[in-house]
Amino acid sequence: MLDARPKVLYLDDNPDSRTVIDSFLILLSIRVVKAHDPAEARVRVGKDQLDLILLDSYFGDEHGLKVCRELCAIYPGRPLIFYTDPVNNGQREKAIEAGATEFVSEPHFNPLLNSLGRYVNLSKYIRSAAY
Repeated sequence: MLDARPKVLYLDDNPDSRTVIDSFLILLSIRVVKAHDPAEARVRVGKDQLDLILLDSYFGDEHGLKVCRELCAIYPGRPLIFYTDPVNNGQREKAIEAGATEFVSEPHFNPLLNSLGRYVNLSKYIRSAAY
């Protein structure tokens, strides 16, 4: 049977963040493809059918803006959301210029949920809280 649930690539080099966001996405019935570094993400983007890419903006040697440009070139038209520490210095604008469709500051889950809902159909997978 074909699994129609949304599939998201989540790229973050912080294992604690990966665990938290992975759990959050699973609660939303999203299939998660995790990558711990940009090289792994490049491989996964070329290999997996993805509905969305979610990434942090700092990876040791590589900046997320560079990674964003590369992933958008490999997978044009695919929504990409930066989910990262709050920053200044025009980081949000730079992310959008690099190809990101949205920029959400950690650790806020409601804005992330809203952003995810704009690009993937969550309604048929999330159970209503009203009984």
